Amino acid sequence: MLFGIANVAALTVGCIYALGTFYNERKDLSVLFWKSLPVSDRLSVAAKASVVLAIGPLLSLFLSWVATIVLIVATAQAYGISPVGLAEQASVGHLMIDDVAYIVLNTLWWLPIYAVLFLVSASVRTVPAVWVLGGLAGLYIVEAIGLRTNHITGIIWDRFLHFPGTGFHDAQMKIIATQSDGFDVQHTPTDKIVTGHLDFLALFSMPSLWWGVLLAAVCLVLTVWLRRRAEPI
Repeated sequence: MLFGIANVAALTVGCIYALGTFYNERKDLSVLFWKSLPVSDRLSVAAKASVVLAIGPLLSLFLSWVATIVLIVATAQAYGISPVGLAEQASVGHLMIDDVAYIVLNTLWWLPIYAVLFLVSASVRTVPAVWVLGGLAGLYIVEAIGLRTNHITGIIWDRFLHFPGTGFHDAQMKIIATQSDGFDVQHTPTDKIVTGHLDFLALFSMPSLWWGVLLAAVCLVLTVWLRRRAEPI
């Protein structure tokens, strides 16, 4: 759960960064400064992409590890047991190793989102968020009213909300309050939500994962092309 929260935070910050970076440099005229340096547009796009593809995920991983260690120590002190023994019993070391593979998987899964936002940021001349939200709303209206389907918008939302290898979308929690017994919390069992040992080979071989990576590559190439022709707004 701690890792999931950190991962979603990284996605949120990454989307905000990707949506504003190329637009802001054209708006504040800093694009002229960067173009005066002996740095290619390909390298500039790669450097900005590395923020959401490497720095953000690594920071998310580090913070989730720190939070896990703090939680282990606090729990062990509360119950008067050994933190090392608790960590071994909970297989925390194995889970931390899994976190490394899983954050790579999630970064690849969300790569097309970042790449599309980079493309929008490099192409529009007004607030990029308006274009993204307006485009999503227009697509939904065309699909829902004109085509009577939601296949494309469903794929887009699935990229944002779906964690490969988990079933968070199936999780349910119900709180029942009674006058005599107080609160009774009923929820989906944890083993029905998250698999203990993810099959990373199967997850990394998902066609939807690599189709997204291919789309991201095309968007990044177009972003480089647009960056080369960028002018101040």
